Amino acid sequence: MSDSESSRDSIDDFSFTLPDKCRSGRDLMSKLILDEKRVNNILVNEMIGQHAVDQYVSRPIDWRNFSESNVLYIASSARQDKLLPPVLVKVLYTANMASYRRLIYYGLSIIERYSAPPVVLVIVIHNTTTQLADLAAISEKQPYLLELPCDGWAKSCNILNASSISDHLQHTPLNPLVALGHFLIRQKPLLRDIDRNDDITIQQLYNIAKEIFGNDLQTASNTTDVLRQIYDQCSRARTALCEDVSDVSLRKRTIDCLDQILIIINDQQEPSATALPNNTNNSRTKDWQFVEKCLNDHGSCNWESIFQLGKTKGLFKSYAKWTSAKSAYYRQKKQKQ
Repeated sequence: MSDSESSRDSIDDFSFTLPDKCRSGRDLMSKLILDEKRVNNILVNEMIGQHAVDQYVSRPIDWRNFSESNVLYIASSARQDKLLPPVLVKVLYTANMASYRRLIYYGLSIIERYSAPPVVLVIVIHNTTTQLADLAAISEKQPYLLELPCDGWAKSCNILNASSISDHLQHTPLNPLVALGHFLIRQKPLLRDIDRNDDITIQQLYNIAKEIFGNDLQTASNTTDVLRQIYDQCSRARTALCEDVSDVSLRKRTIDCLDQILIIINDQQEPSATALPNNTNNSRTKDWQFVEKCLNDHGSCNWESIFQLGKTKGLFKSYAKWTSAKSAYYRQKKQKQ
C-alpha cells in the first residue's frame, strides 16, 4: 500500500463509527479481530518470534467450557507442529482465581489434543483481582506482560491488562501487542476518541474492524442497537455463568431464561411471513454467499460468530438461531451435489 493510500485510509477511519455491539473488547469483535490473519501475525510475532509469522492459522474451539472469546492458533503445517507450540488467546472482562483454574483446564485440554503445552495470553478488559495479581510477576523479556505460574500445563502464561501496559503507551511507535491490548481494552467506537490514535498499529486495527463490519453498520437503527446491546450483555452473562458455576443443575434455570431472551431478540428481527418467495430465495443466496466468503477468508470460523456478524449486516433473516442457519447451509450444499 502506498503512503497516499495509507494516509487516505487513516483519514477515513477517523470518521468510521463502530456500533456499540461491535466495539473492540466485546465478544463478537474480539473473536473476529483475533481470527484475522494480520492480528494473528501481531500476536505470534510477539509471543513466539518473527519466525512464526505466517506460520499459524486459527482453529475453532469446540471443547466443553470454551467460550466465544477464546482463539486458538496452531501451526499451519504439520512439519512445524513440533517447532511451533499452540497459542491460546483469551479475552476476559474480569480475571480472577476462577479464571486461572479454567486456564489450567484449557492448557491440559490442549496438551491432550495437540501433544504440546500452549503459549497462553490473557487480555483483561476490566480488572484483575488482587489475589490473582499477587501470583503474577512482571515479565523480564516483555515488561508490558505479567507472568503467571504454569508448570505442567502451559509453556508460558501471561496477562495483559490496563495496568501492565500503562507505562508503555508513551512509546512511539507502540509495541504492536501493547497497541492491540489498548485497542481491545479501551472499547472506543471512533478512532479519533482513543488516545494514541496516531499509532500505525492502532490505525490498522480500526481499519481491520472497518473491513470486517463495513460502513453499512453506521446506519443501524437505535432499536436494533439497543436489542444488540441486550443480546451482547445476555451472552456475556450466559458465558460467565457457565464458567463460574460448574454444577449444571444450579445454573440450568438461569441459563434457560437467558436462552429465551436471546431467542426473543432474534425473533424480533425475523422477516414478515408475507414476504414473497423470490425475495426469500434471493435473501438465502446472499446468506450462503456471505458464509462462503467468511469460510474462505478465515479458513475456519465459528458458526455462531458468522451468524451474529451476518445479522448485523441484515442477513439470516429467515433464521432465529445459528444452528438452524448452519443446518440449512449444509442441506442446500448437499442438494446441489
